[in-house]
Formats: sequence, structure tokens, C-alpha cells
Amino acid sequence: MRHWQSGDTLQEGKYTIEKILGSGGFGITYKATKHLRNGNKKFVAIKTLNPNMQIRQDFFKHQEDFLQEAWKLKAFSHPHIVKVNDIFLEEELRYLEMEYIEGDNLGEYLKNYCCQYQRKILEEEALTYIKQIGEALIYLHQRGILHRDVKPQNIMLRKNTKEAVLIDFGTAREFIQNETRTHTNFKTEGYAPIEQYEIKRKRGGYTDVHALAATLYFMLTMKMIIPADYRRDQGIPLKPPKTYNPEISDHTNDAIMKGMELYPENRPQTMAEWLELLLLKETNSILIPRNIPISSANPTPKIKPKSQRNKPTNPIPKKLTLTYSTNFTRRKFLEWGAWAGGAFITTFFIGNVLKNKFSDSSNIITPSIPEFSSETFNFETVEVNDRGEIINRENKSAQYIRENLGNGVTMDLVYIPSGRFLMGSPEYEKGRWEAEGPQHWVEIKSFLMGKYPVTQAQWVAVMGYNPSRHKGTNNPVENVSWDNCVEFCKKVSEIFQKRVSTTI
Repeated sequence: MRHWQSGDTLQEGKYTIEKILGSGGFGITYKATKHLRNGNKKFVAIKTLNPNMQIRQDFFKHQEDFLQEAWKLKAFSHPHIVKVNDIFLEEELRYLEMEYIEGDNLGEYLKNYCCQYQRKILEEEALTYIKQIGEALIYLHQRGILHRDVKPQNIMLRKNTKEAVLIDFGTAREFIQNETRTHTNFKTEGYAPIEQYEIKRKRGGYTDVHALAATLYFMLTMKMIIPADYRRDQGIPLKPPKTYNPEISDHTNDAIMKGMELYPENRPQTMAEWLELLLLKETNSILIPRNIPISSANPTPKIKPKSQRNKPTNPIPKKLTLTYSTNFTRRKFLEWGAWAGGAFITTFFIGNVLKNKFSDSSNIITPSIPEFSSETFNFETVEVNDRGEIINRENKSAQYIRENLGNGVTMDLVYIPSGRFLMGSPEYEKGRWEAEGPQHWVEIKSFLMGKYPVTQAQWVAVMGYNPSRHKGTNNPVENVSWDNCVEFCKKVSEIFQKRVSTTI
């Protein structure tokens, strides 16, 4: 197994490793110094299979695929595709020498821009990058190659010109439009279309269309995208990007949604078709010039007057009062919540019992609790944009169980179905801690959660004592430690489990 360190040399001193540039599911890329025959030096990028791939039993098959794709890439010449200069062998491991692109990948650029200017990049700039990468993908598709992993992290921006360059062809594969092929189901969730979740499936230019449209979606909203399989299995529609960024034009919003249609037959079938839909007006004139000023030249956000902002279609009911301040950020809310959480318990869950009691099938949207007498309650949810304005309202319902804790004390437990949620904070969030990233999707099994804060009466019924300083039967319990809370949850779980076994 080869894992190069700074200062290591390859090809008898021709290359000196400087550092690791990045590592993915298949490959690892190093920055290296190339020593030229005339005594000069230049930086290059060197890529090979990563250490995990090197120890796999099917290593030689993957290396052969790596080599075949390398020869194809070496023959390519396009201003927005990374250039492969050479292919060489070192101790039975194949390497690619590629041009070294000085600059940030698009993901890093977006993060830095949002941190510095506290706003998203302008639509014109985003469309410029998308147009350039779209042209690169058309070039690839015409030569029978699908990239299969288009995302901001695989797009480099040259430091001086800000031209976009497509990199990382580790998962690229040959294809014939609409022909069924067997490919690995490697994917980046949120960007990968539904057909990439299956090993054997028809492929086409529409596969990369989805990924590039998703890239534009993220650029203009800075929102993580719900994975395609979750949209399909849970029946959750994709929210238009304009929901999160009202500044997006209707034309661009519609083109993104069309490019991200769940099923491939509903998307533009080629990259050229999608780019035409995205970049051409009805007059058939190009929407944007090829080179435009970069957003950093005009970083001041354009904020509409309140009278011009989108207002919710349903007025806020009088019984619901929402107040917010521009200084009360998500960060402050979380910090406040963490402080308040130390005073009393608000929720708990019972997971192990439910693992076998309730179905975790992904196609169940409305959970049911057939074994127990349950009740239903209704509630309203609201969604707000970055300015705190309500942009969507939905009426929901959920089932709950009323558990008897003894001595006439009960506790309402709400059934939470299995699902997936986004954990962590975005990299561009002000005040973010390093431990809060990277953002990733987490799957959970179904569980029960307390509907209300745990009261002192409930605590006494389960634990046998009341530690609270501010006494009151229906007051929230306080003055308890983390270990106390864990013990409380364990005992309630035992009560619930005992009733489950006696009922069955």
C-alpha cells in the first residue's frame, strides 16, 4: 500500500510530493513539484487510487478501469476540463500527472464568499460557471463519457481568471444514450439522480444534467439538497430554489427544477438542451456574456424594501405572535437552547423497544400504532426564509400514546417515524465551531418523544423523589444532571417495555 508523505519522490526524483490536495471514494490527489530537464520546476497534480482501494481484493480491476479512463482523458483538450499530461507506473501503481490549478474549488469559494459578505453569490456569476462546466460536459458526452460526480467540490476556479474547470474523473464511465449499462452505484447524495442509486440502469446525458442543476441549486441557495431516493421513497417534492432565495429569476428557478426532475424521462435529455433552457431567452439571445465581473467587485447585498418583499399567502393568526430580531441568529438560538436545556428535561426517547414494534419501512409516510390505544393531535408548522418571513404553512397531525406512570400520573409520548435529517451547520455560518461539521445526512429509527417538558409529578412517579428547587406538581423538573436524565429515560422505557410484553 502506498500513501505518500511530503518530501517523498517518484520516478527517480522526477516528482517531489508536497501535500495531499484531496481524497475521494476511489482516488487521492497530491500536489507535487516536477523537476524539468532544463533545471526549472513547476507544480503538478498527481492522482492514483487511494489506500483503501489499494487493499481491496478487486484492486487490479479498479486499476485497469483507472488506466483506461486515464488514457481517454489524456486525449481530451478543453479549457474547462483539467488537462492530463502523463500516465506512469511506480511500484505496480498507476499515476496520472495533471495540471495543477491554483485556486479554490467552488465549494470553498462559496463558503468563503458567504462568510466574508454574508450573502450568496449573484445569479449572473453562478450562471457563468454553470455555462462553462456545461460546455465541458457536452464535450465529454459527445465522446461517450459521463462524469457522474458533478458537484461544487469537483469544480475548480482558476485564481486569476475565475474560469471554472471540471476535475475528478474517478467515477466517470462510458455510456451510450439510453442504453442499459452496469455501473458502480457510487454517488454524492443530493447531487446524484435517482438512476445512480441502481447498478444496472439506463444512462444518458440527463444523469449529469441533474447533478449540474443541483450544483446551481446549491450555489444560489446554500441549502443542502434532499437525496433523490428520499424524495422518491417518502414522496417529498423538491422545493423550488426561489423558496430560499427570492432574488432568483423565474427563468432560472424553472430551469433548475426541470433539470432536477426526479425521473430521467422528465428532464432535458441532453446537456445542450438544458443549457439552452437555462441560458436562452425567448428572443434566443444569450442571457449572460461569457465573461462578467466577479461578485466580489460588488459585494453589497441588495435588500428589497419591506413593501416589495414576498408576503405569505395566509395571514398570521392573531393567537400566534412571531417576533424576531436581525441580531437573534440561529447561532444565538442554539446557544440559548443549550443553556435552557440544563435547567429541565424537555424530551426523551424510547428507541430499542420501537425497533421491533413499529415498521421502519421507508415507504410509510403516516405512522400507525396498532398495538396500543392512540390518539391524534393537530398542529401547524411554518417555514421562514433568511429574513425570518413566513414563506410556507402546513397543517400536520401526529399520533401519541398516553403512558400510565403510576399513581394517576400520565405522560404523552409522540410517535416519531423513521427518517433522515441533516446534521451539522453549514461551513459559511458565522460563529460556527469546527466540531459542527461537515454537514451530512443521518438516518434514524422510529422512537417516542415526550410531548411536553417532564413535570415534577412525572419525575416523582418514576424516580421517587423531587430534586426541584421551585416546587410545583405541574412545573417542569429542574436541578437534575445528565446522568439523572439518562436514568429517568431508562426507567420510563422499562415501564413501556413491560406494558408491551403484557399486551402481546
